[in-house]
Amino acid sequence: MSEPVVYVASMPFSGSTLLGLLLGGHPKMVGIGEAFRLLRPDRDFLSRSGETVCSCGKVMDECEFWRPVCEELRRRTFDSLSEKYRMVLRVFREVFGRDRVAVDTSKYLPFLRVLHEMPDIDLKVVHLVRDVRGYGLSARKASRRSNRFSLGQLVRAHGAKAGLYYLGRTWLGLMLHWRRNSKRMNRYLERENIPTFQLGYEELCLHADRMIPKLCEFLGAEPVPDMYSPRNSHSHDALGNASRFQSDKRAGLFYSNRWCYETEWLLPAALLRGVMRFNARQVYSNTHGVLWEKR
Repeated sequence: MSEPVVYVASMPFSGSTLLGLLLGGHPKMVGIGEAFRLLRPDRDFLSRSGETVCSCGKVMDECEFWRPVCEELRRRTFDSLSEKYRMVLRVFREVFGRDRVAVDTSKYLPFLRVLHEMPDIDLKVVHLVRDVRGYGLSARKASRRSNRFSLGQLVRAHGAKAGLYYLGRTWLGLMLHWRRNSKRMNRYLERENIPTFQLGYEELCLHADRMIPKLCEFLGAEPVPDMYSPRNSHSHDALGNASRFQSDKRAGLFYSNRWCYETEWLLPAALLRGVMRFNARQVYSNTHGVLWEKR
């Protein structure tokens, strides 16, 4: 019997945590956050399971889903990534039953490859793409928070390679990185013929009344009112964005429009017109031509 899994593929800072919570508002779906990250021994998340808070409000060691997963992982140190993920799905069935679908927001292409190559997985992918201007602003903000933004900070962190990291944090570098990785994901999904729904983060936030029914149609589910706000989610997201357990961030469906009144992206956007044309096709394909909607 095949295991149904919904995988949210995206770049970082693109709203995958929000989408996982919204999908977790459906009675047939449960978000499990960035599950693949937990399975990587080099990240050592298991050592922090007593303090990492799940979106259910409990720490992982007390969560009904993550507690048995963590217990199994401590006994499966040398298992492959696919074997560990198979165990996660088995625990998922035991906790939530066979009529629920796991929503994995692990985002990255290498994890998607592992999942796609596993036998007996009924895989559907939601490719979530954020406007490159919003993505760039969030990425630069995260670099500042980590004290790895200025050239001096990068020299202390990366030594002789600081120049490359510095270029990667410029608007030109971030825009080109966004396009390269978005195209790479598109090519893989098309080549492997994986059932995919492409969704713009802006479309989701600004046109939820239109996009959530379309998304549910792709997933073979009926839309329900609880999917229109992350506060209604019954997901178990332990490793996503911090908004997963912040009550104010889960109070409704909000859109961060800071990039609309920032100006630092204007010159890079003018120089990279091809990126901006690609951005328009990728992010707004479902709502092109929609000027407003009745509320």
